[in-house]
Amino acid sequence: MQDRYAGDIGDFGKFGFLKELEAQGPNIGINWYLTEAVDPAEQKRKDGRHCINSAYRVCDPVLFEVLTAISNNEEDRSVASLEEAGLLNTAVYFHEKVPGKEERAQWHERALQALAGADVLFLDPDNGLQVKSVGPGSRKSVKYVLDAELKADLKTGRLIVFYQHRPREKADVYFPKMQRRIRGLSENPDLRIHALTFPKGTRRDYFVLCQGKEQEDQALAAMKSLLDSEWGEKGLVVVSPL
Repeated sequence: MQDRYAGDIGDFGKFGFLKELEAQGPNIGINWYLTEAVDPAEQKRKDGRHCINSAYRVCDPVLFEVLTAISNNEEDRSVASLEEAGLLNTAVYFHEKVPGKEERAQWHERALQALAGADVLFLDPDNGLQVKSVGPGSRKSVKYVLDAELKADLKTGRLIVFYQHRPREKADVYFPKMQRRIRGLSENPDLRIHALTFPKGTRRDYFVLCQGKEQEDQALAAMKSLLDSEWGEKGLVVVSPL
């Protein structure tokens, strides 16, 4: 996550789902995986300029107004503004910027400590789960959840949701591959994996990792609530097959 993305269409879907999930009972903990553009070329891209179309206001008018105001505030468009907006009733946040390799393990330990009271761990990296071409010491590693980090998060036994940028692969290749990858990092044979996709603007996938029946019931109820509402009618959200 970067400050320059705050309040865009991605946040609309993200908080729309988290609000529904919170309504099912669990407390939400968000690790922003906060970072900055890693080079000038990235800074010039139009990421973060995907504003929320006014046609989607009906999905959640309050959320729409708050996020639109944040995205239009050039002087203070930031993750801090999202936190201060009180969009979630129970949320705790970890907003330390992702450091380099030497401090990364300690950073993740602090994240788990800060979010210890949360029932749900929501991970919001720029790109998603670590890829082979980007090692833990790479300059671009700040844009990913490292395998070791997701493995440690899973060991806490909590419900985990993380953002994943979709590569140029067919869904019938991509989703099974992601499922195998995630299962390879889990010690829980009963892990259940679901995926929620927000296709507007840039296609955004959220993988929902449930480690027990109660967690899965809560997650599925939240997903169904979105699908059965204006979110589903407007095509803002779909459940992807796994």
